[in-house]
Amino acid sequence: MFDTDTRTTTATWETELENFAAALSAAPKFVEFDLAREGLESDAEAQRMMREWKEAQRSARPFAGLPEGLSGDSSRLRATERNLRANPMVQQYFTAQDSLQALLQEVAALISQQVGFDFARACAPSTGCCE
Repeated sequence: MFDTDTRTTTATWETELENFAAALSAAPKFVEFDLAREGLESDAEAQRMMREWKEAQRSARPFAGLPEGLSGDSSRLRATERNLRANPMVQQYFTAQDSLQALLQEVAALISQQVGFDFARACAPSTGCCE
């Protein structure tokens, strides 16, 4: 079983992590992202455009390594993405997402400094896609 010191340390860590998560989720960039996400999810036109863009991505994926012009799917993907990015709600979402990502990278760097190893790399999925 655990001794009292271990339970106290665990409880302290849990409390600190809860406080950290609460502070992070209250950060303006996080709040902006959350509002942009909610706005995007409630915008039917933006949702339709997102679905079309994802479908265009799936259609173009098999032709990704081929020279330009061998598939109309790549031009469809570019056109769909242009239309998508022209939508104000989508623009707001991607801007907020980029801003939040920058904040989280800063936070990960600070954590890495404190713990003495690359925190972000240690938390990354091990799919091999992003190394």
